[in-house]
Amino acid sequence: MRGRRRSLLLLCLLGWTSLIGAAEPGHQQVLVISIQDGARLTVADPQGKQARVALAGVCAPAIGQPFGRKSKFSLNDLALLKSVRLIWQAHEIKNDRSAVVMSAGQDLAYLQLQRGMVALDTSTMPQLEPAQQARYNDAQVLAQKQRLGFWGLGVLAPCAQP
Repeated sequence: MRGRRRSLLLLCLLGWTSLIGAAEPGHQQVLVISIQDGARLTVADPQGKQARVALAGVCAPAIGQPFGRKSKFSLNDLALLKSVRLIWQAHEIKNDRSAVVMSAGQDLAYLQLQRGMVALDTSTMPQLEPAQQARYNDAQVLAQKQRLGFWGLGVLAPCAQP
């Protein structure tokens, strides 16, 4: 199984490098190769260099916390083995570089917020543009009102956990 996954990864990398072209400054096209939790993933560039990336502006429950596994599986469905565009941010989260992660034109942090799988992280929100901060906030407020994801459990947001 592991060898099969490695072969698939190599085929994906080789097949997709020709589609990339020149990236904008601060942007990078990569392949998602693993998911750590609902807001952190590992990517590989076309040369195979790997990096851990945190979704900018949000945090997810840890795997052992309520809804931690569901949050991870949600990001897994959105991103695993898909080509994504990283828009690097200046902030680091737990030694991971922070980025806005776009897949097929969709912001993954925003999608996770809409599903109630992550929460706003006030320590990293200031790095985002004001319009993006407002959009993220609106997505979280709607998920809270609809009691989606962990908001339906009545527990603290993951960023507030000790």
